Amino acid sequence: GTAFSMTERDRLDLRGLLPPNVMSLNQQINRFMLDMKRLKESVRDGPADTTALAKWRILNRLHDRNETMYYKVLIDNIEEYAPIVYTPTVGLVCQNYSGLFRRPRGMYFSAADRGEMMSMVYNWPAEQVDMIVVTDGSRILGLGDLGVQGIGIAIGKLDLYVAAAVINPQRVLPVMIDCGTNNEKLLKDPLSRILLYEFVSFLPCI
Repeated sequence: GTAFSMTERDRLDLRGLLPPNVMSLNQQINRFMLDMKRLKESVRDGPADTTALAKWRILNRLHDRNETMYYKVLIDNIEEYAPIVYTPTVGLVCQNYSGLFRRPRGMYFSAADRGEMMSMVYNWPAEQVDMIVVTDGSRILGLGDLGVQGIGIAIGKLDLYVAAAVINPQRVLPVMIDCGTNNEKLLKDPLSRILLYEFVSFLPCI
């Protein structure tokens, strides 16, 4: 996962498939424990947001285990689950994405990838892509700059396109142009800071 160094990512063709920041095993464990603590506090203080996030987690775990079943459930229950995989719940997911992240979905391009993007694209497992949703995380549903955590909006939008327009899920690609963030709250949050870094200009990289 995110513990792979940049050298290892290049060797294993993983570059672009993981968030840019390298995260040690201890950091991953700390992230998990802090996420569990916050979940307990949310349940204690009020279940409204927790219920929506819990449903998203359940659907996300199903997506990890059985993609065919996930989309079948989504298609058959689109009216009930569209607000979970996309708005309004996806905004809450993006705000908490550092704690919710379990496995990579989509591709990540950062300033550190300057000159490497062309080769990185070949790391994506699908040979053909019909639809791409790109975000830089800077304006997510009126929530402000969420940095790399904004990848959730691209993932959720493509899930809806697959379910509602019968697009092949193997031929869609969420993309994060990771320019960093100037969101002080996220930069000071020990859980979010693991995946985020401060805003940098991406224009010289393109």
